[in-house]
Amino acid sequence: MDWRPDMCHNVPIPQAHLAGRKTCQPDGSCTSEPGAGVDADLILYIHVPDSRQGCYFEARSGFCAIGELDNRPIAGMLELCAVHPAAFVHDSATVLHEALHILVCKG
Repeated sequence: MDWRPDMCHNVPIPQAHLAGRKTCQPDGSCTSEPGAGVDADLILYIHVPDSRQGCYFEARSGFCAIGELDNRPIAGMLELCAVHPAAFVHDSATVLHEALHILVCKG
């Protein structure tokens, strides 16, 4: 999957969240979006794909942005795939497991 500054893995990032975001390219050039952005320690984007298209996983997650100064995850994606997505409300162990991937399993 190609990296895009307006996506967190396969989840689109709302335009309001991109305000104030600094994006740097491999050549070292950086640009900043105007605005204040989001005042939060961690932004978690939750996505439940259309299960009619078929899923090859139950749940998956990963970080998509790290802090410039402290190298900690500041944004991540949690994707849940189920025939009945409401079932995951009761499956807190799966959600916790995937959230921990975002918090502690960084590259």
